[in-house]
Amino acid sequence: MCARVGYNGVWKFFDGNPVVKGVSFIVGSGEIVCLLGPNGSGKSTLFRMALGL
Repeated sequence: MCARVGYNGVWKFFDGNPVVKGVSFIVGSGEIVCLLGPNGSGKSTLFRMALGL
């Protein structure tokens, strides 16, 4: 199985302000990933985008 999820150059804006800027990544089947960053850096927003929420 070759299931994976990925983004290439993704941006997200709230009220015209960029909150996720040009993010690119691929996560393959069976991989475990940790996303680290300071408060307000867009970590939760990125996961919500991946889940389609």
